[in-house]
Amino acid sequence: MKKIQTFILLTLLLYGIVSVIKTEIMMSNSSIRYSIGSIEEINLPHIKYSYSYQNKIFSSVVRKYKNDIHLNDKFIIKIYVDDPSVSDIYLGEKISQDKIINIPSEGWKEIPSFFSKKKNLDFI
Repeated sequence: MKKIQTFILLTLLLYGIVSVIKTEIMMSNSSIRYSIGSIEEINLPHIKYSYSYQNKIFSSVVRKYKNDIHLNDKFIIKIYVDDPSVSDIYLGEKISQDKIINIPSEGWKEIPSFFSKKKNLDFI
């Protein structure tokens, strides 16, 4: 009986490891697009945001919180094209509503020029 339990535990562990590696490979090889996301819910320490890609609405939760974030604040989102439900958000700089003119449904290939001039943004 112990051999069966050990086998099951090792199988589950191996499956988990393979899943994490697969996700990391997918994210590193994926085409990336950028869009604008909106803060939908703040439930410390979680922040729920939503964004649109190819006319579909996606949402995600991040477990990092900054005190100056409020509902409906806008931020730049990095979207992984191979799986658009996977995204990262850059909470370092809010986007003012007057800067947002037209968000293409397929997102931008590069971070829009109206956004930060920083070279390396710290997405989470």
